[in-house]
Parts: sequence; C-alpha cells; structure tokens
Amino acid sequence: MCEAWNDADVVQEALRAAAELARPPVAVEAVRPLVAFANSWADLAREGPQGARLQASRALAHLSLVAHKNMVMEDGGKNQALAHAVWRTALPTLLAMIEEKTWDNQVDTDDMQGIEEAARAVGELVAADPSIAQRTAQGDAVPRLAALLRTTSHETRGGRRVFASAMLAIAELCLVDETPRKQLVEADGSLERIVRVLRTPNVEPELLKLACSCIRSLSRSVKQLRTHLMDANVAEALLKIVLEPTQTSEKVLSDAVSSLCNLVLDFSPMKEAIVNAGGVARFAEIADLRATEVSDLSINALWALKNLSYLATHQVKRSVLDSLPWADVRSALERECICINSPALKYQLLAIFRNLIFGGAEDVSLVLEYAGHSNFLRVLMQLLSQAKDPCMVLEQTLFVLCNVATGNEGHKQMLMEEGIGEILANYLSETGTNEQRVAAAWCTINLVWREPHQEKRRKRSGLHGRKSRSSYESMGDGMVSVPTNATARATALMSAGVDLRLHALATAPSPDVRDRARTALDLLGAAEALA
Repeated sequence: MCEAWNDADVVQEALRAAAELARPPVAVEAVRPLVAFANSWADLAREGPQGARLQASRALAHLSLVAHKNMVMEDGGKNQALAHAVWRTALPTLLAMIEEKTWDNQVDTDDMQGIEEAARAVGELVAADPSIAQRTAQGDAVPRLAALLRTTSHETRGGRRVFASAMLAIAELCLVDETPRKQLVEADGSLERIVRVLRTPNVEPELLKLACSCIRSLSRSVKQLRTHLMDANVAEALLKIVLEPTQTSEKVLSDAVSSLCNLVLDFSPMKEAIVNAGGVARFAEIADLRATEVSDLSINALWALKNLSYLATHQVKRSVLDSLPWADVRSALERECICINSPALKYQLLAIFRNLIFGGAEDVSLVLEYAGHSNFLRVLMQLLSQAKDPCMVLEQTLFVLCNVATGNEGHKQMLMEEGIGEILANYLSETGTNEQRVAAAWCTINLVWREPHQEKRRKRSGLHGRKSRSSYESMGDGMVSVPTNATARATALMSAGVDLRLHALATAPSPDVRDRARTALDLLGAAEALA
C-alpha cells in the first residue's frame, strides 16, 4: 500500500492515522481490516524514513495490544507473527527513537510529539503484555527513558508530555523486574526528578499519578535499593500526599499508601515518623472498616498498618490499636464476604493482630485487654468453627491464635477454656490445607512447650509473612524451669483427638506438615510422661 506513495509526509501521516485508529480502546471489528497491512508496517518500521518508522512501529504496537487483549485474528500463526514483528521490529525502533542522540539533544522544545509518542507506545506495550515487559526489562530501555527525565522538564508545555510518557514506561518496566529498578536509581538525577514531581505544588493530576506509580514500582525492590528512596526523601513527599489528599485521585492515594507500606517494613525510624505525623489514624480512616464495599485502597491501607505493626515498639502498637475501634474490627471480621475484596480485608486485618501480638506475654496482654480478653478469642474461635471464610482467612486466624499461645500461663489457659482443642483437631484433619495443619501443629507445640534450661529465653512465633516457630517462656536467671500446666493441657488436647490427627500427619507428603506434626507429638508425649 504505502510503497506506491513517494511523499514521505503523506506516508507518515497515513501511518499516524492508522496508529490512532488501532489505539485501544477500540472496537475489534474496526481493527480487523488493518491486520493485512502488518507486514508492510513492519518493513517501514525497519527501513522507512525516521517519521514513518516511528508511526509504523506505533501502528504495530497498537494493533498488537488489541490482538493481545481480544485475539482479533483467529489464525494463531498470524497472532504469533504479529507478536514477533512487535518484539523484533517495532519495540527496538521505538526505543531507538527515545535515545538522546536521535533527537540531537533537543528534547526540551515545543516539537516533541514524536518522542512522546514513542515513549508512550513503549509504556502501553509493556503494561499490556507481561512477556514483552519481562524481555524489555532486561535491556537498556530504562537508561534511555531515564535520560529523558534528565533532559526534559515536567514544568514546560512540551516537556510535560515527554516526561509523562517516560514515567509511564518506567513505572511498568520497574514493576516486573529488579534490573530496571537498579538501572533507574543508578541513573544520576533521574529518581530525584520523579520525586520533584511529588513535591511540585498543584502539579497536574496525571503527572502526580505517574510519579506515584513509578515510586510504587521502585518500592517493591530489595532493601538495598529501597534505601535510595529513603535518601531521596520519598517518604516525606508520599506522607504529605496521604495526609493532605486535596483533589487527589484514589489511584494516586493508593499508590502513595502502597509505597509507604513497602518502605516501613525495613526502616524503623520511619514508623515513628508516621505515628508522630498522624499517619496511623489516617491509614485507619482510609481503610474504613465500616464500609460494605471494600476498595483496593482500603486493602492497601490495612497492609500499611500491618507492616507498621511488624516488629514495632509498644508506642507504635498502641497507636495502631487506638486507630482501630474494637467494635469496627469485630463487625468487619464477622461480616459475610459479600464483595470480591472482603476476604482480603479480613486477611489483612487478622495479619495486623498477628503482628501486634508477636513479641512477648505483654504484647499478647496488650491486644487482649484492648478487645476484652474473652471477646477477642471468641470472635476468632467463631471464625474457625463456622469455617465460612476462604482458606487464607482461616489460616491467618489460626496463626493469630498460635501467637496467643506463645503468651504466659494465663493466656494459654484462656485458649483451653475457649475449646481450642476441638478446633485444632478439626484443622489437623485431612480436610485442612497444609498451611492450616502447620498453624494448628505450631499452636499445639506452643501450648505444651516446657523449657528445661536455665538461661533467659527469647520468645519466637510467627509474624505475618514468616512461619511460626516454637514459643520459649522467659525463665529469668533462675536455675530451674518455671512450673507450668503443660501436662494438663497435653491431656486435654489428646482427649480432643489432637494426638490422633498428628499421628496421621507424621508421614504426610509435605515436609513442613510432617516435621511440625512429629515435633508436636514428641512434646505431647513428653508432657504426658510427666503426669
């Protein structure tokens, strides 16, 4: 088709029109006739004039997006050929267009439509197809995009569009792989340019959204790279967005909360800063436990509270508890899962309490006193007895009780009085999942543990995200073990059939289940021998 035209400008504009026609969202039937031109576009993308190469690559990219989502071509071979053309021809062409030298370093001018279109097409491609994103992430796409951030300004009319397109592509590439994250933080000044967008007063909502998306993708990196975010004072800028959400979209707020959620896990001083700034109460407000519809933003806010509670000081733990009225927590846990995010809300809420209880008998007491000792345990027992919630919620509930069982004699006795033996026997059965069996076995171990040695012990149990470990009671500096009621508890657990269930699991295929079951059996036998 295009070979008959001698006017390069006409070809370029025709291809631009085709690219826009194929750009999602678009009706599949409107795109289907364009498939016949894919080979011609691929030839132009490889060998045509610069403007035609760009527009042909965009047309291929947009056609690929529609094909990937809707399978506009019934012929699988054509689909595969189109994907190959995008990967081998269109994407390298688009990336070449982004390279600084291609544009003679005149990026920050009023005539930057081409480079903006190239960067945006890359971002849209990697966002739509994880396989393309994964392959692109291993190359030099991010260094080229980072160069755009350094050579354009988000505060000029032309530069704003280029800056936004570069951030779109960077956010998507850094979402899928550690390599591009490392490349970005090592590109001098690029991270700082993104953070500057977060700090700019009255910045355009689209720019703010893209900057928050970039930071969220970077915050998923290893701790060493997250340190770069702290050095760039990202947390301060994000916290301001969360605390002062004037005209902030839910997407921006969600990405800001998610980024803070990832950062607080490793940086203890940041936890105190969030507490002092009123961030805990704000997270709880965003979570809105009373709402019947649960948004992704609510889940992210609870996730942030969960990570704040991880290995937190008593001051932080008290602040988290103060922000979550027990009546609202109880209602949320007892509410039937009526929307798609309801199980995730319960899961994150239980994970918060799993982390709050971890640490020692005083941490267990802190939570039980907050809710009323029997109230808290009865709500959890009811969840497990009714078993109406998805497996992940029931597993998390068992791990919360597992941590309660690491407390003192009084805490262990309260669990026994609430009938935990029957609960454990049920979840140790063949109908339980492996995670449920592991949690129930750990709970058994913690309930009957006896420490015979003399030195002071460190209590260990499961925080959210880590497997529970056995409980050690603090023995002080005495030379003999503290008397416990472990023997009576062992007898009661065996009366409930826990030992029979454990015997059946001692040869289970899962190593975790098998090992925990054998340890629990050994401890039950040792306690019984002392009777």
